[in-house]
Amino acid sequence: MVASDLPVLREVLGAAADPTTLAFHPVGDAQALAAAIDVMLASPPDPNTLQTVADAARRRYGLETMVRSYLDLLE
Repeated sequence: MVASDLPVLREVLGAAADPTTLAFHPVGDAQALAAAIDVMLASPPDPNTLQTVADAARRRYGLETMVRSYLDLLE
């Protein structure tokens, strides 16, 4: 994934990511965006790493986790 370098995206995406699966680029910098895309396309992460990152994101942001967090807030 290639994303703008915003604090909220670093918090949400970076929590479960692996450096080989995520690159941030400066906001509004089209050349940096293109360069980050080129790097990711030239050296894609292996499927096992992608699966590990997806599993971690699912545990952190999955439906059950989110519902449990909301219920905890309401209690």
